[in-house]
Amino acid sequence: MIKIKNPNNGKIITHKSTSLSETRKKIAHLKSNTTWAKLSIKKRTPYLYKFKKQLEKNKEKLQHILSLETGKPAWESATEIISAINKLESTLTAYQYRCNYPSRMMGNKKIQTISKPLGLIGIIGPFNFPIHIPNGQIIPALLTGNTAILKCSEYAIRTTREIESYWKQAFNDIDSPIDFVYGNETIGKALVKHKDINAIFFTGSSAVGTTIEKECMTQRKPCALEMGGNNAIIIEDRLPNIMEHLTMSAFITAGQRCTCARRIIINKKHASIIPKWIEQIKKLTISPYPSSIDSFMGPVVLENVKETILRKKIQPSETLLCAKDIGPGGLITPRIELANNSNDEEIFGPMVFIELVDSIDAAIDRVNQSQYGLSTSIYTSSKKKFTHAFQCINTGIINWNTPTTGASGLAPFGGTKLSGNHKPGGFNMIDHCIIPTASNELSKPNKLILPGINA
Repeated sequence: MIKIKNPNNGKIITHKSTSLSETRKKIAHLKSNTTWAKLSIKKRTPYLYKFKKQLEKNKEKLQHILSLETGKPAWESATEIISAINKLESTLTAYQYRCNYPSRMMGNKKIQTISKPLGLIGIIGPFNFPIHIPNGQIIPALLTGNTAILKCSEYAIRTTREIESYWKQAFNDIDSPIDFVYGNETIGKALVKHKDINAIFFTGSSAVGTTIEKECMTQRKPCALEMGGNNAIIIEDRLPNIMEHLTMSAFITAGQRCTCARRIIINKKHASIIPKWIEQIKKLTISPYPSSIDSFMGPVVLENVKETILRKKIQPSETLLCAKDIGPGGLITPRIELANNSNDEEIFGPMVFIELVDSIDAAIDRVNQSQYGLSTSIYTSSKKKFTHAFQCINTGIINWNTPTTGASGLAPFGGTKLSGNHKPGGFNMIDHCIIPTASNELSKPNKLILPGINA
């Protein structure tokens, strides 16, 4: 059994875990499913549309379950579900761009490349986007003919069981190519180590991700890792609407996005925006779900993160805004620190560090000093300065005058260093689901002229 605290109210919730023996049975069954891979993509796609229709039909119910479980405000849960609904169309576009290769005739010989599925893919999902992120991996995996098994976060089991029911309805007339297991890290480790799982897709902390990567390397098993970030915003110029952009980057989802801004690097001449921004942050609406107010933020999910933000002493640093415990569960107000040097620790919640620098080059150096490399935003009126920063910064996402958070399904998504293994997801997730297999083809063997034999 799994026991967790509900972030909305702090009450203990108990879930049944999948046993290791049942996990192995599910893996064996999926491994024996050869029917799905043999179907053409034209025949696979209707099943995925059936799942999409289930999402559309049940989106209000699903939003309620997701918010009850994770504490997300209703508007944010609804946005996540819409992203999941839209994923199939962007994945079909990705398939056209990334899974089709040129072919050529050389005489009577055809040279072509076929995208073959990997086999069985193990997916380990996060609590912050328990619908959207696994969905963005399941859809391309199934579309390309793989089978898949998902272990969700233990903080999103009720939400995932609801999603599982939609997949069962989508595959009610065929042996399903997807299954689900529930549990803590024991079940996750079982997926990673199992020899019959051909690839691992993981979203979560850098500490867990690097351990998974080592095991996969030992087995020569491909893995796609989306891990943490210590993302920076560079403010080189004071621009309109900058306050809202800072708030969105730092505190959306209560700071629980891997792309959330953890550091705000400000040119000293614009330091006057700091107290004005802090006054805005004090007015943020924060509440559990359900709520009678229009909330921007809900609670943090992990109890230890709340404790860190409330009590962690950071040297050398000056606290500009203290965090406050405002209720049971994970309810907390943001914390803002003025740092004398780069703090290179990901704190997965509403806490940011402000750093003051003399120039954009100094800001670029601060960004690149980090052991993480996911997302950066540069706020400047100069395209020349942005282009310079873009060329120098080593992160997977580099934005100009837009928040660090938010990603399009038509763009790749991923990071460098401890933020990932340089294997972007998003639009490029489909790359990790296929083996591009080259083929030289003749209807019958041709005559070969071999020196020294045919003389």
